[in-house]
Amino acid sequence: MSVSTLQGEAAWSAAQLSADGRWIFELDDKARSELTQMVRSAHEPGKPLFDYRRENFDFGSPWRSIAAALEETKHGRGTALVKGLPRAELDQDEFRLLTWAIGLHAGVARPQGKPSHYLSEVRDIGTAYRTGGGRGYSSNA
Repeated sequence: MSVSTLQGEAAWSAAQLSADGRWIFELDDKARSELTQMVRSAHEPGKPLFDYRRENFDFGSPWRSIAAALEETKHGRGTALVKGLPRAELDQDEFRLLTWAIGLHAGVARPQGKPSHYLSEVRDIGTAYRTGGGRGYSSNA
């Protein structure tokens, strides 16, 4: 789909997105604390992500902001940013579980790229983006 065929709020430019922060959702300290507690209560070291179910995670009040961000991606601008997830409070496995739990509430897991690759960390690890195997999520692109 080309940009010219987009309509409504999804037909934004980078400048328009920068000028309008309604696509950014921020969690407060209380929400971070609730999410940290939720994940730690559900987390079982060594348990595969596929063995967790939606009902293992009660998001409580933080879900309002997360759901609003999901709504924005589905029926608004097509993109959203949730700031304030408890990354510093959780270890790597716990944070992956939080990400998985959000996905369980948002829809059905689908592989990203490889048939067995369901989660990808988005950070610059020095990947060259403009190569055959380059990926934007692991570069500074």
